[in-house]
Amino acid sequence: MMARTMTTPATKPIPIEYRPMRDPAQETARVSHIITRAFGGPEDRVPKWLERLGHTNVRLVEATMPGAKQRHVHGTLLFISMGQYFGGRSVPMIGIAGVAVSPEARGRGVATAMMEHALREIHAMGAPISTLYPATQPLYRRVGFEQAGSRFEHRVETSMIRVRERSLASVPMGDSERAEARRLYAKWAVHCDGALDRPDYIWARVHQPMFQQADGYLLVGASGAEGYVVQAPMTPPPPGSGAERGDLFCTDVCALTPAAARAILTHLAEHDSRIAAATFHGPAWHPVTAIMDEQSYHVRLLDHWMVRIVDVPKALEARGYPPGLSLSLTLEVHDTLIPSNGGRFEISVEGGRARVKRGGSGGIRLEIRDLAPLYAGFATPWALRLMGRLEGDEDSLTKAAAMFAGAGSAMSDMF
Repeated sequence: MMARTMTTPATKPIPIEYRPMRDPAQETARVSHIITRAFGGPEDRVPKWLERLGHTNVRLVEATMPGAKQRHVHGTLLFISMGQYFGGRSVPMIGIAGVAVSPEARGRGVATAMMEHALREIHAMGAPISTLYPATQPLYRRVGFEQAGSRFEHRVETSMIRVRERSLASVPMGDSERAEARRLYAKWAVHCDGALDRPDYIWARVHQPMFQQADGYLLVGASGAEGYVVQAPMTPPPPGSGAERGDLFCTDVCALTPAAARAILTHLAEHDSRIAAATFHGPAWHPVTAIMDEQSYHVRLLDHWMVRIVDVPKALEARGYPPGLSLSLTLEVHDTLIPSNGGRFEISVEGGRARVKRGGSGGIRLEIRDLAPLYAGFATPWALRLMGRLEGDEDSLTKAAAMFAGAGSAMSDMF
């Protein structure tokens, strides 16, 4: 197995107690303090965030710092139960957010220990994978996460939009239109590796970004809805910039037909007198910008998100595979945190599904964190081998490339 060099805490780790939030009324203030010291932003916004997510999804770490007489909460993280599409199937996933440690407890192994406890809990819950956006990558790599997908920002200057589409009606969203938008999104997301199978919590972030009500419009043709756009309140230009127009942030856009993509661009162009540009998130190749005649837009990488394979056989059996594929491959995995993930697994793919059993010979050898980019279709097996991230013969790499083929995993949501 390949040697892996990992950074370690600079000082001796301190013992911790990992537990759920017990008393939201008493503990929310401390959690808010820790999170805002880690990420910034208004402290009074955190209680709203925790309430929206649900206090039962908050995890805390208590510890007694050297020289202190009492134990206090020094770390926190949040669980978000949802799904993530890979190979056309929704894989149950626990998202992790709000990972924060108090300033006085940093550098003492608290964050690493907290993440180890969290991953063991997620494994016990039965979730195959976990996904997060890293503020720092070394911490998460230590516990088995690795880059597995991207999130891009598309910025379109409204004056450069030449498309006009009037065949679809723009219907303001009420409850029934928002329900229809969910159905449209599911039809799009199932074909986009890495897209979230959104729970209510994520949809609340779409329709109420920063707890402000967004405006949504369903795009309806003769045969029904074909797409939608959801936009946050317009952002004024920065003070002193001299700019006369601000930007429009679309929390979500979805087009299932060429007419819907053109209608979204038309909708944005009609804001030209009030905004300079519109932005939205998604994969690098987005149907809305791809339909433009010229490359008169900007695409910017915002983040690489990371995945941790929490249960190897469950994860391999939960995702989808190319329907016409029929082959077997052996993976030899090494996982020091969750030993049941270690060993040889024979994957047999048939009819778009996989069966996994212990055993097999030959195949590919890799660490648990290096399985994530392969599993997500984010990196080819040959690229991973060139980087020293896996070992295997050419035939096995060819099979792995066919199994985990994709166009590059991406998502539009931040959580």
